[in-house]
Amino acid sequence: MVDGLLASAGVALGAVRLLLAVAVVLASLYAAIPPVLGVAVLREKLTRAQAPAW
Repeated sequence: MVDGLLASAGVALGAVRLLLAVAVVLASLYAAIPPVLGVAVLREKLTRAQAPAW
């Protein structure tokens, strides 16, 4: 729920200020927000399958 609000807020901010590039970048990060919050806030551990392949 929080990630959806953040994505929506980013798109709204970009639309209001006519910064479409900012809105697109924030919207593309929508899928990355839940795992980042899980690790940062809840101190969850990622398994090898869950971690990004860098």
